[in-house]
Amino acid sequence: IPNDKNMYNNTKRTLSCTNVGLPDYENEANVYLGQNEPNPAITNTRIPYSVPAPGKVTLEISTANGKVIYTDAQEADMGLNTFDVKVSDWAAGIYYYTIHYKDIVLTKKMIVEK
Repeated sequence: IPNDKNMYNNTKRTLSCTNVGLPDYENEANVYLGQNEPNPAITNTRIPYSVPAPGKVTLEISTANGKVIYTDAQEADMGLNTFDVKVSDWAAGIYYYTIHYKDIVLTKKMIVEK
């Protein structure tokens, strides 16, 4: 979008970049949230995450309209950890998963197919 000194053009562009062959991660303060695998999921999915120090991590999964349908918590070890989630009873659609670690909150999208 060209520079618009008069602010006539209020269009926003969002660019998404993905490195081919590398995991798709959200990152904040050395806390990483990876893409669930497989995605799309049919029966089960694994959600990878990494934390810089041991501590409690909470997972919430919500529908596209924000209703929380699943929660789990675990005492994570430093480094890579995973949540394994059974999704076979869920309706096909888009869901959002969020991890909470200390004051850090990271969210990603996943798809469930039938």
